[in-house]
Amino acid sequence: MSRPPREAFPWSVRGRRSMRLPDRDYRQPGAYFITICTKNRARTFGAVISGTVHLSPEGEIAQGLWLAIPRHFPNAQLDTFVVMPDHIHGILILLSHPDAQPRPRRFADAVPASISTILGAYKAEVTKRLNALRDAVGTIWQRNFYERVIRGANELQAVRAYIRDNPGRWALRTPRDR
Repeated sequence: MSRPPREAFPWSVRGRRSMRLPDRDYRQPGAYFITICTKNRARTFGAVISGTVHLSPEGEIAQGLWLAIPRHFPNAQLDTFVVMPDHIHGILILLSHPDAQPRPRRFADAVPASISTILGAYKAEVTKRLNALRDAVGTIWQRNFYERVIRGANELQAVRAYIRDNPGRWALRTPRDR
């Protein structure tokens, strides 16, 4: 009896497939709706009280470092964002970048100024600073991040509204999810 062909990357069988669009170059200019979640949805960054986010010291660090992204990545602009107790929603706009010419991808090859590189650097710096603050070790983030390419002005306005309204929807979650 023959076995099915083995996939090139065995972890794809274990549910670790890329969530990225296969033909999308994530260095190309465009607007991206980003969501980054804390590990086990821990409420690390603060609390929502009466529809308003009240950031913890950890949340202040996460927010400050989000605001610093354009200083470290000149091809990145920030739009609407919110730091919630257990996640961050934001719109990241990539401008053209001199290294944004299409090139072959290699396994584990960091792509300069890509969404993955920017968010990886952000998550690493937040982790480093929070671990120093709490005298702890280990990650504070879920693996990876969620992203959606924003296609057009109407979708951009809808995503902005979703992000702005996110703290108000917090109270509508079930008590277990809040």
